[in-house]
Amino acid sequence: MHLKKKPKQTPFDSERAFLFAVLRKKLLTLGGVEEKMTFERGKPTPAFYVGNRQLCHSHLEETRFGVTFSLSAQKDFPNVRTDEKISPGLKRKIKSSKSLRGTHWVWLEIKAEKDIEKILPVLRLKHARIIAA
Repeated sequence: MHLKKKPKQTPFDSERAFLFAVLRKKLLTLGGVEEKMTFERGKPTPAFYVGNRQLCHSHLEETRFGVTFSLSAQKDFPNVRTDEKISPGLKRKIKSSKSLRGTHWVWLEIKAEKDIEKILPVLRLKHARIIAA
């Protein structure tokens, strides 16, 4: 008997593709958000922009899915600290994230729809700031 090997999953298979579609739909409904393809380390990386400002970009990898976004320590942190819709755990993650010249870069793994719901308040704050500028 000849057993076929299970095909290797691509980054856009199954659950990760579903989660990306959910994230994409929610971000595009914010108003003024466009999806653009950027490249990170030579790999296509879907990103979401408001005008010429990046809201976030996603990482669809073979074994995981995540989102990276940046926050200004001066412009975003005061609102993040006081927003009750942002969980204390996410606030800690943001505060401890990698910082470069006053900008914090936050990467979050998304394993379920609830993870998307956790980050949306932060992305809505950033979206509102960009729109108001």
